[in-house]
Amino acid sequence: MGEVNMTVTCRWFVQRSAVLLSLLLGATVGVADPYQNFALHELRRVLEAQIQEIRTLPPADAQRSLSILYFDLVTRRTQLEIQKSFGLNYSLPFLQDLNSSILPAVQKVAETRGLVPQRHFYETARAAEELQVIQLTSRLERLWKSETLLGQPLARKVLSYLALGRSGTLSSGSIGDTNPSSRENIQDSSLEGLNRILENIKRDPEMRPTLNNLKAAHAQMLGAAQHFFSQPGQFNDIRFTQSFGGTTPIHHYLHLWEQALVLAEPSLRNAIAAYDGFLHLHPFGDVNGRIAELSRQMILRELGLPPLLTPEKTAVENYFYQHLFGSGPFSTQASFLLNETLRVLEFLRDEIAGNFKIADVLLSGSHVILDLDTHFGQRRVAVLTKSFDVPEKGAVPPELGSSVIVGGVESALHLRYTLDQWKSQSDMTTKKSISTSRMGRPQTRYSLFLLPDVIKHGAGYPMSFVFFHHNKGNEISWLNNGGSNYSASLMDRTSTFQSSRTCSGLAQSNETTPTQN
Repeated sequence: MGEVNMTVTCRWFVQRSAVLLSLLLGATVGVADPYQNFALHELRRVLEAQIQEIRTLPPADAQRSLSILYFDLVTRRTQLEIQKSFGLNYSLPFLQDLNSSILPAVQKVAETRGLVPQRHFYETARAAEELQVIQLTSRLERLWKSETLLGQPLARKVLSYLALGRSGTLSSGSIGDTNPSSRENIQDSSLEGLNRILENIKRDPEMRPTLNNLKAAHAQMLGAAQHFFSQPGQFNDIRFTQSFGGTTPIHHYLHLWEQALVLAEPSLRNAIAAYDGFLHLHPFGDVNGRIAELSRQMILRELGLPPLLTPEKTAVENYFYQHLFGSGPFSTQASFLLNETLRVLEFLRDEIAGNFKIADVLLSGSHVILDLDTHFGQRRVAVLTKSFDVPEKGAVPPELGSSVIVGGVESALHLRYTLDQWKSQSDMTTKKSISTSRMGRPQTRYSLFLLPDVIKHGAGYPMSFVFFHHNKGNEISWLNNGGSNYSASLMDRTSTFQSSRTCSGLAQSNETTPTQN
């Protein structure tokens, strides 16, 4: 009977105290100050733009915008003050900004224009945003289960790689000065561990993000990135000093995080909370972002949804809209994630699914390589890459985990590749790209390069590639994995192709050798 009561109590805690749990998980020790500084800078910039807009809007629109902004900020301040009372002080700079400059600026513009904040505008806006999340989720679910792309089992792997490849370790092989291993060794071992984990989840689609499962995943994924502050499968001994005296070990917060996810029914809210909570606790010395992403993917898989895409290594949206975790609306963040994922899925459907079947998916750095079969039996290769467009230097968070293009979307991205170990090479521009807006300024660009070569199924190819683009002064910038180039081994697919032809009745193809330039 006692166990039943405890379970009921825990379920009530999960369902009725999600905000408090979020606040408890709001502490972060392992996230470097530059991330916080960047998020604060972007948050101040956007809030200042919103305040400036209120100064110029017509009275009725200004009244509505002021009310939404004011009560959003007041709600955040209340939650951040609760965090402060628990001794979780990571968000103190923003709380100080709220009290000293942001809220006074909002109150001043209200007085200047004779406006009074009205809560019903804020509540109506939040309700509309919650409805939008429901609609976007339904749309994503329908697209994911449609036959156009998504009868293809490797579509999930494409999105998993896009979501997990933004890791700084995978994309650059660099983890600072704490590890003597080579860039290639770090990247290769991290990718090998990641592939093992994805296979484990594929075999057990009901795997839950328990602490034991995540510690096992960490031990596999750490690879050559192991160093004195990051041991396989071990949480660091972190203790939080409480404002009311004493300290609390990080394990206390980790078990709260686990309890909330295991006892609650799978939901989009819990999937996002799983990612945010683990990321902000940062209990490992390395691989925190990838483990947080895996915990989110496990819950999404139970819901029948694909991985959700975020642009940055540690998702600046989390710092921006929940600055810090627990101080912003779930619906705002969820809308960003759902829209980003929908746009990329529709992009893949339109550019790939109608003409090709995905036969294999590879990852090099943060770039996804698609080994494709046409409906006429030809074998083609495509590279799908994600880059971060910025108007000038210094406008990106540190250790982004993806390519950075300075100069904005007008700067075309080029691919230089070889299929024969640089005995010959070819340059090409993107087949098509899409851009998604981030906080009104930087943009994440997804670019697809479809190689013109028709290659043989019965041969393997050592593919190597780099990217380059021209800056505003026509200066060439190379994106070449720190000088090591990106590489992938396209395997001999004779047996799998013949099996596919037998099942699908593909037509005979006239294959040629790779193009030599």
